[in-house]
Amino acid sequence: VQVIIHDPRPDIEEYVKKTLPEYLGTDISLPQLLESKQLILSSELSAALESVDIVQEQGPENVSFKQSLWPKIENAAPSTALFWSSTSGIPSSVQGINMREPARLLVVHPFNPPHIMPVLEIVPPRAGTPALSVVLQEEVTGFVANRLSFALFREAIHLVNSGVVTAAEVDRIVEESMGPRWAMADWENEGANDGYNWGGPGPSTDSAVLNEQNSLGDGSPRDFGGGFSGDDAGPPRDDTCRNCGQSGHFARECPEPRQGGGGGACFNCGEEGHNKAECPHPRVFKGTCRVCNEEGHPASECPQKPADICKNCREEGHKTSDCKENRKFDLNDVRDETPEDAWAELKKADKERNLEDFRDAFKVYTKAAPEKTFVDIEKQLRAEGANVYLIALEKQKEGFENYTFIDLQGKLDRTYVVKFFFGPEPRRNHLIERWPASPEENLERLTDAGFEYDRMIPKCANCGEMGHIAKSCKQERVMIERVEIKCVNCSEVGHRARDCTKQRERSKFACRNCGSPDHKAADCTEPPNLDHIECRRCNQTGHFAKDCPNAPKFAKACRKCGAKDHLSRDCDQEQNMDLITCNNCDETGHYARDCPKPRDWSRVKCSNCGEMGHTVRRCSKPPAEEENGAGDFGGEAGGEAAWGSAGPAPIEEEVGGWNAGAEKVAELAW
Repeated sequence: VQVIIHDPRPDIEEYVKKTLPEYLGTDISLPQLLESKQLILSSELSAALESVDIVQEQGPENVSFKQSLWPKIENAAPSTALFWSSTSGIPSSVQGINMREPARLLVVHPFNPPHIMPVLEIVPPRAGTPALSVVLQEEVTGFVANRLSFALFREAIHLVNSGVVTAAEVDRIVEESMGPRWAMADWENEGANDGYNWGGPGPSTDSAVLNEQNSLGDGSPRDFGGGFSGDDAGPPRDDTCRNCGQSGHFARECPEPRQGGGGGACFNCGEEGHNKAECPHPRVFKGTCRVCNEEGHPASECPQKPADICKNCREEGHKTSDCKENRKFDLNDVRDETPEDAWAELKKADKERNLEDFRDAFKVYTKAAPEKTFVDIEKQLRAEGANVYLIALEKQKEGFENYTFIDLQGKLDRTYVVKFFFGPEPRRNHLIERWPASPEENLERLTDAGFEYDRMIPKCANCGEMGHIAKSCKQERVMIERVEIKCVNCSEVGHRARDCTKQRERSKFACRNCGSPDHKAADCTEPPNLDHIECRRCNQTGHFAKDCPNAPKFAKACRKCGAKDHLSRDCDQEQNMDLITCNNCDETGHYARDCPKPRDWSRVKCSNCGEMGHTVRRCSKPPAEEENGAGDFGGEAGGEAAWGSAGPAPIEEEVGGWNAGAEKVAELAW
């Protein structure tokens, strides 16, 4: 077995010769390994990866570092090489987001020391092959072993904070009982804190991710039930504020200015009287670089910082905000099919009127036939009489600066957005103004349309401009109005109802309709009190949404169950036969084909001569010539006006659509 150690540091050979013998022991000689070429030291990445079989990455726990490193490894390593990451918490799907084949990347998480804990935690990516054996059922930050360790760590902190034992006593108990199996932290005697060492080669941020998941917003441990928080043991906590010393609220709700920086001194300049966020002095970086693990500079100024990779085109050398190239889509999670099979799957979903399956099949087809455009697909759907229409809508005016429209070939900043609809006419009032006026205009729009995608460019929460975040904004900081805390019991400001010392004016178990404590709202006999009811349609008070006078005129009752909040195609109930009226006898409860009474021929109209009393098969007159050709845009002759209706039809003014605003006269469709 030949092992190649690669590191960009210039003193790699000197560093390895100094540190590696401490781990080899006396049985193995480092000079002998180097001389026999069993161990090779390399400072060039391409040379180190030229003929490798397995790549084991052990870089710092930094997301951007790993995301920029793996594409370089993928380009330099053989196509048959296995990619392993020894990360302690960053999922492989996050690391390999910029890779061409992210499914090649596995998390192979070792444990220190390996001779005591000979286990590898293998976690596949979400886009991995299901046939491969897996360890976890689901990808999760921190994986399994570290999360189990955190359960013990939370309990240890709880015991120390509760006064059951000291930090030194916990350290001794762990060392002498479960230490060989649960080695997780090196405690300092001054008390339990978050400054633990995970036995890694340098500072790590994976524990910070887990600590954030398993703690509350104020830094206190989360209560998981069963005695894991610090509130279920020891003396009862009072309600005295740690900031101002007054009772009735907590420090996180204190209206008074913060007293110092936690311990009294500013973490930035060391002066008393203010905290780091309010420090008037220039910010001094005192931490460790996330890229090289060295002190003295942040990651943004690191000389070893890898080149930025554009999130749009996946190339180096420019920022995403400056990129005008076509978007490169990651289609690794989309199945590979032939264009014929993909189209058959698309038509199957269309026939079943299942939009979710249609969207999935649409992705498969566009991957199988990347040269197809929206216009090509829409024309083919109309030629085959499909149910789904590709409609190019005008974009909404405001609130979508973070999104752009990208077509199937990756072109950015298209003018219109493509949506799927079951029909050529708008069924919602808010779509009428955005809808194309004709099928020809729709096809013209589709040439400059696309799906909605994130621009991958941040938007500043301070000035509202694109290209930077609020932390880097050079404009004057906008003051954010804090939400006023007001008690719903006494209406006073400064505390919540749970902390109110005054008597409750109204029981929380009282009826919400009349206020009586003797019953619930479901059992109330009083008429509904609508004074506090807000309509979800118009946001006015005094009525429910189902009784809204401003309800759209297109709302229809479901033909299956009679409800007004959905259409029959979305109904999951059985057909209510009381809503069915027989066309033969006018009675309810059955269809005309199941009518037990004799056929009433006086109700039958001949489609040939237009007379009543017989069908076209029994018509004695010669067949009538068709004056108008059949519709050519996917519709059926007759019926309501749509793309392809062959005869005159009334215009529904309240519906709008492509004929909205026209006079109410019968006219031929386009």
